[in-house]
Amino acid sequence: MSFSRRHKALGIAAGATAFALLVAGCSSAKTTPSSSVAPSSTSQAPITLHVATFNDFGYTDALLAEYTTLHPNITVVQDVAATSNDARTNYFAKLGAGGLDDVEAIEVDWLPEVMQYADLLADLTNGPDVKGRWLDWKTAAATDSKGRLIAYGTDIGPEAVCYDSALFKAAGLPTDPAAVATLLTGGWDTYFKVGD
Repeated sequence: MSFSRRHKALGIAAGATAFALLVAGCSSAKTTPSSSVAPSSTSQAPITLHVATFNDFGYTDALLAEYTTLHPNITVVQDVAATSNDARTNYFAKLGAGGLDDVEAIEVDWLPEVMQYADLLADLTNGPDVKGRWLDWKTAAATDSKGRLIAYGTDIGPEAVCYDSALFKAAGLPTDPAAVATLLTGGWDTYFKVGD
């Protein structure tokens, strides 16, 4: 996957922000997370931050090197699983034993099961710049029954529909984007009905 210069800059900024948020609540060793995010510190003590991802999150060597330049006391060790299935197996195998990486990427589909073990995860509620950062529904999905935020969403998974207006016209369907949006409103059943 290639990124434009703007996307790289945004990625670096987002990555630095995410790491800064997460470093505040992470230890330098793979241990059971603390119950709350530690206040930010100006300490320059060496930190090794283990980050578990899967597939291609875009954390390139160049991006990590730039992060290290900005934060010379932090060494990032990236543990990349080949697939999200491999990452899921790893996550749940290590969860109870306290062997998770400091930062774990998860699929949103795992969240209902992850929430069953929220007491084993750090409370990120009082981390820097948390309030109002995400959509309410995104935050609610990762907030346990005690009000503890145990995960940060990285995206909202928006989808788009592309269509060939000539084919729509030939089929007697509207071609104007607003009319197509109205036509497809109502969920998957409507979507498939239009396709029939």
